[in-house]
Amino acid sequence: MDTTPPNRKASPPLRNGSQTVLADSANPYIHMATADNTRRTYRAAIRSFERWGGRLPTQPATLVAYLSDQAAILNPRTLAVYLTALGQWHHTQGLRDPVRDPVVRKTLEGIRRAHGRPKRLARALRLEHVAAFLAALQQQPDSLRKHRD
Repeated sequence: MDTTPPNRKASPPLRNGSQTVLADSANPYIHMATADNTRRTYRAAIRSFERWGGRLPTQPATLVAYLSDQAAILNPRTLAVYLTALGQWHHTQGLRDPVRDPVVRKTLEGIRRAHGRPKRLARALRLEHVAAFLAALQQQPDSLRKHRD
């Protein structure tokens, strides 16, 4: 991840109407506080919501309809991430977060019960594999990396 502050000219202040929500000098650090992958995920979530027909800012009833329509298509964990992104968008804009509405939360709980699946667990390493890893490590030259591994 790039740790250099982004160009301030490319990062305009966040605004809610005509009111500046964050000071210009804080924007590079606010930008760096969120990982690039998180930003990409949030953008994908907002694109998905808008392609469905939703508009931002939105209302709880619209989110319930979105969740209901997407429940059979998307994994409940994906829907939860999408809701987080939509809530974060509202929070950043200084608006009331419709994701916190009890009806939205209950809808997501119902989707989890109806469509949820347990996470797939990775298979455990067998002793033969661990022995092979150790043999490969012992063949490496002495270094900090070898001791770490």
